[in-house]
Amino acid sequence: MGITKPSGGSGSDVQPSSINGNIKINGAETKVYNDAEIKALISSGGLAPYISGKKINAIGDSMTQGKNTGTIGWTDYLQTKYNCTVRNYGVNGSTFTDNSTTFSMSYRWPSMDNDADIIIVWGGFNDINQGKTLGTFTDRVATTYYGALHLMLDGLQTKYTGKKIFIGTILDMQHTWATVKSFNTAIREVAEYWGVPVIELASVGFGSRNASVKESMVPDNVHPNNLGNVFIAEVMAKSINSH
Repeated sequence: MGITKPSGGSGSDVQPSSINGNIKINGAETKVYNDAEIKALISSGGLAPYISGKKINAIGDSMTQGKNTGTIGWTDYLQTKYNCTVRNYGVNGSTFTDNSTTFSMSYRWPSMDNDADIIIVWGGFNDINQGKTLGTFTDRVATTYYGALHLMLDGLQTKYTGKKIFIGTILDMQHTWATVKSFNTAIREVAEYWGVPVIELASVGFGSRNASVKESMVPDNVHPNNLGNVFIAEVMAKSINSH
């Protein structure tokens, strides 16, 4: 992979170079880095990942807000490690579905700052926990889970046209697997419809259904501790940087 961006578009002349590790683009020597060298550059600050320096709006529930006292939230870790600005719009108990309170993301997303480069949406646990109606894919009302997801992603794309929007799948270790699966399926289907990348937090090996993971990462069976939040932040960053 080359770090120097070649000029000249599709008409660029690329030739071998006598210098080991280089190629010639339009006669100019260009260094080509392998994966190990790129990783070393990123670690040393010589090559910043996409997320570096960006303004990020993160909206969600208590897992975004940071529930456990003394815990470093995943938004804090993301901001510190990757030198970005993360504005935390997480609210304890928040749902996607309209629950007739200002806790609902249906009410809250329009008031987020307008100048974000990246928007991360992560929720759904409380929709299950509060018994909200799943609904169907064709719904376009905020009173069902499917409908609220459609309205929110459509609205975010209008508000942040041309910006990167991501939505995470649910981490839920309390409710039945069939229920969690159906609510995560809704996220994936609606995201695909609107062309929004999904951050697959539900299938990256993190979850307190396993006793060892629960003890080390999710001691209260819902909210990640410091180690869990570091894990989440790295998954978020990897997904964003890959897009």
